[in-house]
Amino acid sequence: MRSDIIFNAMERMGYDAMNLSGGDFSFGVEYLEKWSHEISFPLISSNIAAKEGAALPGWLRPYAILSSGDLKIGVLGILPNDSFDAIDKNKRPAGLQITPPGPALKRLLVELSELTDCIFLLSQFDIETTKAIVSQLKGIDFAISHEKRSATPVDQTNSETALAPCGTESSNIETIKLSVSKAGPLFILENEPIVLDDSIPHNPELEALIKNKYLDKLREARYLRNAKKLSAKHKALMDGLALPPHEFFTKINQANGSAQEPIANEDSVDTPAAINE
Repeated sequence: MRSDIIFNAMERMGYDAMNLSGGDFSFGVEYLEKWSHEISFPLISSNIAAKEGAALPGWLRPYAILSSGDLKIGVLGILPNDSFDAIDKNKRPAGLQITPPGPALKRLLVELSELTDCIFLLSQFDIETTKAIVSQLKGIDFAISHEKRSATPVDQTNSETALAPCGTESSNIETIKLSVSKAGPLFILENEPIVLDDSIPHNPELEALIKNKYLDKLREARYLRNAKKLSAKHKALMDGLALPPHEFFTKINQANGSAQEPIANEDSVDTPAAINE
């Protein structure tokens, strides 16, 4: 439900590519395939491969090639080897495996270097691990790591690759201005976040999207959840009709989550005989 909103919002915001995470696969391969046909940007992962005897889904791309003016920009994406571990075993993508990022990138860089003017890497590793990976490779001009913004957000100590974190808390949008040319190296001119607070004007289109799709589905989910609880209580009530009064009221209290003493029991129920006495 919430992922539907995210994909819709990303489409309206004009995303160019999405580097898939392990969590994205928790919705199922069929779910991602469905959305791959409804969005205009590619879903990529450079180090997900098919297991022996299986085939890589056609919608899952190892990279994307974007155009900016007369420049061709290659985009790669990697995720940690244990990214599928957090997914329930019954929901893990059958036939897919996460391979070590270094060898996978090395193979793809040979292909991309012939097709593009510069190459970007979207990494879901922290900045130190990302730095270690790209230091062993030739041809990656810029890498964005999955890490909380630090006091020194940009690292250009590696002569081959400039690195920057993208943030992890959905509290800001990272903006990075680059100097890119066919003739020279890439330089980061500016790297600042846009903080997503009340100073940002609301987008009526996105607000309508959330209201019409998310809130309605949320209400429906709550209704079904409450109906299920009521159904369970009703069943407990019907089963209780065959019980002695003390056990019946004990079950009613348990169903209501009450820790109180039973509402009534066989010894405390007033009878006409007791009243007359």
